[in-house]
Amino acid sequence: MFAAGCTGVTAGARGDDADLTADATTRQLAEARLKDAHEHLLHGNDAMARGDLQAAIDAYTDAVRLDPTLKDAWLNRGIAHMGDHHFSTGIGDFAQALELDDKDPAIYFNLGNAYTQVAYYAQAISCYSKALELDPRHIGALNNLGNTYAALYRWDDAIATHERFIALFPDRAEGYMNLASAHEGRGDSVEAETLYKKAIATDPTLAMPYYAIADMLFHQQRLPEARTYFEDFLARSSQDSDLIRKAQSRVQRIP
Repeated sequence: MFAAGCTGVTAGARGDDADLTADATTRQLAEARLKDAHEHLLHGNDAMARGDLQAAIDAYTDAVRLDPTLKDAWLNRGIAHMGDHHFSTGIGDFAQALELDDKDPAIYFNLGNAYTQVAYYAQAISCYSKALELDPRHIGALNNLGNTYAALYRWDDAIATHERFIALFPDRAEGYMNLASAHEGRGDSVEAETLYKKAIATDPTLAMPYYAIADMLFHQQRLPEARTYFEDFLARSSQDSDLIRKAQSRVQRIP
């Protein structure tokens, strides 16, 4: 009886050892899988940095296949899809990221950007507002929230939001430029002109305030002043080829 009992205990011990070995192997495989997922995430980030969006998307896809809980891979793949103008796909990736972390303002910010691109402005406002609830100094969310209000002609909301931006970031010229644009939209060209000039004084290297004030002055038939600001705009670097062509055309039309 004792022999049988001892034999039974020994067999049980051997079974426990096998289970422990299997568990250790499973853990090692899981750890290797997570490590590989993180490597794909880093490869995706490198591809994004060099502007290779498709390579980035492929790498992030490999990352989430290996580790579906890797939030940053979902977020970054969504950003890559946005860069490739696949906005609906980007929205899906951001939604996946939110499932994993609903306290990350960066996800709400990028989701707001995606909704803006497909003209879902109410959803965009909700996302930007949530990002600001989590991070009241989120500069991108605050800037884009004001611009979304302006896109809806909600001038008072736009002005209040841009004023909030300026209170937090008084050294950022885009705050004054966007506030000027909102005042211009509401019909207050005098205040708009003052604020465009404030934007220029805050950062004389920024091209857009020169174009904005030139365009306003051009429509007011203040042509010599408009010409000067158009020329100042053209003297600064700008990536907007359409605005460059418009500025050149208008300069040529001014006597």
